[in-house]
Amino acid sequence: MLASIVDVIARHRLKLPADLLLLVKAIATVEGVGREIDPSFKMVEHVAPFVERLTFERLRAGTQARRAAHSCHDARTLLRSLPRDVATVVRKTGADGLQIQFVHRNLDYFVREMDRSSNRLSFAIVSPRS
Repeated sequence: MLASIVDVIARHRLKLPADLLLLVKAIATVEGVGREIDPSFKMVEHVAPFVERLTFERLRAGTQARRAAHSCHDARTLLRSLPRDVATVVRKTGADGLQIQFVHRNLDYFVREMDRSSNRLSFAIVSPRS
């Protein structure tokens, strides 16, 4: 089953989160060790009860009701603050004009390389040719 999942990921060029890849690696390692110790070891048989319990817990009515209640609370909070936030944006737009600020993160390497390249290009243009 793991091989078919890896095949689908490779075929469709999917990128998985690092945590999920580590989980897959851990499962493969546990299964490999289990088969070394006992050739008849089947990981699915040992994991199935845990997966069933987790699935039942996630799909249980009480869990779904709690999730719905949290979502309703979040929506109510958003709806309460939305008119005030929209009024603030409109007021700032009318008084100061609309200004948008972008904060670039993790671009230090790119900026250094661009600076270095432009310095090289400038030097090549200014330096006399032999």
